[in-house]
Amino acid sequence: MESIISIKKEKCFKILEKYLEETCKNKKKIKELIKHTERVLKICKKIINCFDINDKYTKKIIYRSAIFHDIGKFKYGEEHNKKAKEVLDKILKEKEESKYGDLEKIYLIIKYHRNEFEPDEDIAIPSAILRIADKIDKINKNKFDEFVDTYTSSMRKIKKNFKENNINDYEKLREACEIVKIQTIIKNI
Repeated sequence: MESIISIKKEKCFKILEKYLEETCKNKKKIKELIKHTERVLKICKKIINCFDINDKYTKKIIYRSAIFHDIGKFKYGEEHNKKAKEVLDKILKEKEESKYGDLEKIYLIIKYHRNEFEPDEDIAIPSAILRIADKIDKINKNKFDEFVDTYTSSMRKIKKNFKENNINDYEKLREACEIVKIQTIIKNI
């Protein structure tokens, strides 16, 4: 079985789309979720570039997390982030022994893209990038009030987690997110 990060982006999207078609018969909703996923991936890439992450492995982990971040949305609703492990294990049939294998990192990054934000320092930055990219995409749906509330709340949670884990990159991350946020707002004006 090939590793999830070695699977090409196009194949990941096909895996996602196939699973969504199995769990939802509403083609319009599937199309909307795929478009959202594409935008979140694009926003993640912009944040990564502004944050200046050059490590290819880290980028791929974030990219795959972005592609699969809402995979369980139709089946599990608001708790979909906590069910990503179950869904991806079923689809990919890939088992890992180590605590922090590729899939385990992706599960945890997806888990923290909503609600609580308590990742270990190993995945704090990738988790924060996905979380904020998902929030910034609300601008694309013209949900500015919801965006401001969830973005601000998420940044506070990220700052608290970084402080508790002695991660010194909060300001650098905040600046990268602000740049991408402003670019997204300008694009939508």
